[in-house]
Amino acid sequence: KSRRENIIKRQIIFTFIFYLIMLIDFTLIDEGMGRNIFNVLSWNLSGFSDYINTSTNLVPFYTVRLFINGYKNGNVAFSVMHENIFGNFVVFMPLSFFLGCLFKRFNKWYSVLITVTLSVVAVELLQLLFLTGSSDIDDVILNVTGAMCLYVVLRIKKVSRIISKITFGVWKTVEKKD
Repeated sequence: KSRRENIIKRQIIFTFIFYLIMLIDFTLIDEGMGRNIFNVLSWNLSGFSDYINTSTNLVPFYTVRLFINGYKNGNVAFSVMHENIFGNFVVFMPLSFFLGCLFKRFNKWYSVLITVTLSVVAVELLQLLFLTGSSDIDDVILNVTGAMCLYVVLRIKKVSRIISKITFGVWKTVEKKD
């Protein structure tokens, strides 16, 4: 490997670690986003039951419809709707890039899909365990869909070549369609 490629790879690793820290903060800790990981310290059956009833959704697209209808009816600001839907769509997108760039075994769509899905479900389960944020199937759907959309874009040969040039070969150019 060239010296330049090693430097770029270290920078990508550093960026990946920073992304993971920010993802953990954003999904579990950030009080500005309605999260408080220290809720777990006051965990009790009644509090857990309240959390399940008020902050858990297992019905696909229920929350998405709630935000869209709330916006249509004037009860939810566009920025709030956009932040919730678009934010959940993009937040796990970088994982597709980092997995493909840093780990050779993640060059197949199904390995990325499984890893992203397990990562998102883990975050949702941690939110449930820590009674922070909300545990929502819509988050899983949007997070995984966004990550896989970026994966598809990254597999376009021209895009892959450009990224390979920018990363001095750390990103391996897609040679064949998988």
